[in-house]
Amino acid sequence: MRGPNYLMSAWVPLPPAHVPPSPGEVLPLYAESSMRVGRGDAGLLVWMPIPSPRTLMPIPATVSAKLARPRPQRVIDRPRLLTALQAQVPEHVLTTVIAGPGYGKTTLLATFAEDYVPGVVWYSTGDDDADLAVFVAHLITGLKRQSLRIGNTVRLLLEEGASESRSAATVAGAFLNDVHRIRQPLAIVLDDFHTISGSEPVVEFLETVIDNLKGKLRFVIAARNDPFPGTSRYRVRRQLVELRPDELAFTTEETRQLLEDCTGKPPAESLLAHLDKATDGWVGALQLLLAAGIRGPESDIPAGAGPAQPGSDLHRYLTEEVLRRLPDALREWMLYTSSLEELDMDLLGTLFPPATCDANLHELLSRKLVTAYHGTTRPVFRFYTLLQDFLRARFQREIPGAKRDALHRRAAAAYASRG
Repeated sequence: MRGPNYLMSAWVPLPPAHVPPSPGEVLPLYAESSMRVGRGDAGLLVWMPIPSPRTLMPIPATVSAKLARPRPQRVIDRPRLLTALQAQVPEHVLTTVIAGPGYGKTTLLATFAEDYVPGVVWYSTGDDDADLAVFVAHLITGLKRQSLRIGNTVRLLLEEGASESRSAATVAGAFLNDVHRIRQPLAIVLDDFHTISGSEPVVEFLETVIDNLKGKLRFVIAARNDPFPGTSRYRVRRQLVELRPDELAFTTEETRQLLEDCTGKPPAESLLAHLDKATDGWVGALQLLLAAGIRGPESDIPAGAGPAQPGSDLHRYLTEEVLRRLPDALREWMLYTSSLEELDMDLLGTLFPPATCDANLHELLSRKLVTAYHGTTRPVFRFYTLLQDFLRARFQREIPGAKRDALHRRAAAAYASRG
């Protein structure tokens, strides 16, 4: 069984009711080629045949931008949250930051990652990462930046056959085999995980890994909803740290810092009280209020605007108020560019006249409608999440399908040319 044609591949956890096979027996549940198995502690040791060069499958391509950690240029100091993360992440296998758009999840975790000594692998997930092979390939690539020895077993597993023929538990077993030697509480941050939380293979893979993780690897997940159906079991086991809207909402002091940063002077106490009442500390609404020029108790916020949350009347009112104050050409340009994940000058220059892009970005920065991050060679920009969601909805409603499709094709070609 362990002859030259086989390589020890992975430890795979057994289903609760499954009887371990005899050594060398082919187990139907996991026998996805001619794999052989042996007994292990509460699981199986899996030996895979080494494929010939003719049977190797290409590893899914990874997008380097997804593994680039955002580096916000200007952030509000939030020591109460950052101190908690620095202390709790190393001690818990799973940390979740759960809230709707506009609560500063990405900015908070990017700031945490700057000072987290054991190291962070950052992965910004999107719709196309719902494929298990794509997801795991990005994890491997990110981990190899920490150690080249990590990921060899998973790589062999993916090369040996198409991911559709692999159970998520098998891939998880190979991943566990690769990461069990990690000695420091290295954190994998999965940002925007809600975009792929509907992928059963990805969720099963992560649950299997987290349930059976014995080493120091830690997972930090930011999403708009709970990442797994069974997240509560980690809470019961005291393996989970949670941050939710109540913790993420700005305190009065944090709101004061935001206003000083935007206006250059200390705000009046009456204004602070006014904004606290209007927004409940929801930073997305605070940003829209400031962008709309609503900066005092006498401001015309509609009566009964409703709670400060995404999709509320207040959200719609503020966003419409922001857009109403913009020139028509700039507003249309924002609709088109809202479909992009980032406003990168190199990419924008291939889609629109460069001079227009430069002027529009400067205008959006001055109006505080985008936030700047450090890119590889120059800053990149992003719309605030609430504003982007609103713009994308209008883009779908107001721009003809043919024009939307043409823009998407050009953007896809530009992304492909950049690798």
